[in-house]
Amino acid sequence: MTDALQIIYDSTAGKALASSNAMDKENVIKYSENLWFDGCPIPPLVAIAMRVNNSGNSCEGVVLGMDWKKLFQDAGLSAQDFSPEGGKANPMYFISRTKLSLKMIAMPMDQKLGYMKEIKTFFGQASMANALSKDGADPFAAIWDM
Repeated sequence: MTDALQIIYDSTAGKALASSNAMDKENVIKYSENLWFDGCPIPPLVAIAMRVNNSGNSCEGVVLGMDWKKLFQDAGLSAQDFSPEGGKANPMYFISRTKLSLKMIAMPMDQKLGYMKEIKTFFGQASMANALSKDGADPFAAIWDM
């Protein structure tokens, strides 16, 4: 889903419109809310998307997450299939990813988008966008403290 957002908005990490931050597991669990589950092999947090209107001095945004549990269930996979014992040395590592990719290719777009969930919405002044994207800032903490 992150890749799709980057393509749609032509904003990869490193360009002026996007940034990428590593997050420890404790915070991933905290901010993912009900999308986190034990054994989740891929963090469910996907992106913070914002729309800024400088002339209207407003910023609105959303924290987006991926419902991996539902996607795995619909694809007939388990989280363990994505993190098999032995990692990449285990053929199931690649088989599960191929199976999921083929399943998603066949899905209509509205079904694919159904796995993307709004975790939290937020609103504020235009300057909020700069504060959230400042180097060293924890944008998730700032959003949850609003």
